[in-house]
Parts: sequence; structure tokens; C-alpha cells
Amino acid sequence: MKIKSKFKYVFWGLIAATILLLIPAVSMFLVKVNSIEFKFAMLLPLIIFLPAYIIIIARFVYNDASRRGIDPWQWATIAVFIPNFIGLIIYLIVRSKIKFTCVNCGKEIHEDFKICPYCTHPVTWIKNKDISKRDGTLNL
Repeated sequence: MKIKSKFKYVFWGLIAATILLLIPAVSMFLVKVNSIEFKFAMLLPLIIFLPAYIIIIARFVYNDASRRGIDPWQWATIAVFIPNFIGLIIYLIVRSKIKFTCVNCGKEIHEDFKICPYCTHPVTWIKNKDISKRDGTLNL
């Protein structure tokens, strides 16, 4: 299932705006300080950790939201651009549980159910971590 979202464009627009705003800020910082070692030492964390933060958080939230059936671009944008991990915390609180399909009736149920609430069929869990395409049960 491919989700089309306007937040994909918002996310990449904000990434581009952040980069475009960082270039003049870094340039102004470099002009005021004379020692090249000091300049490099001050910019190294920004150069390394900001892109790594954006990539790691965005990828985690995008993949997790896709699995849960919610808009991945919207949540990746929120998680990355609300500062101090507040966006990520909001996502972790608000995200929905993963739903699975009942083998007997075909309706969606939460993974922590032991019995289907619609048809009272017992839910079977098998021992490896993927969803069986044949019967729709969670394989632990």
C-alpha cells in the first residue's frame, strides 16, 4: 500500500530550507573567527550530528509509521522538525498499535489479543518474526 502524502514535499522543503539557512549562518560564523582550527572544531559536531540526527530519526519514524498504516511523511516531518526530541516523543505516544488479520473472519485485530473479538476464534502465534501471508497471523 503506497500512501500519497503532501507531507513528503513539506519534509523535503524543510530539509532544503534548513540547509539554505545553515549556509549563511556558517559563513557568518567563519568570517568572525580567525583561527581555522577553532572554526573546524566548532563546526564538526554540526556537520556530523545534524545530518545523522535527521536521517536516523526520519528513517525510524517513516518505517514504523508505514508498518502501522499511518502517514509516514507527516510523522517523519513532525519528528525531525520539532526540536529536542519532542517530535519523536509525540510520535511514540500517539502512534497506533499494529493490527493483524484474524485467520477465521478476516477482520483486523490488535496483536495483543488472544481471542478474536468478532468471531471468538483463538489467535495462534508461531515462532518467527514475520506475518504469514497465507493465514495472516503474527509469527513471533
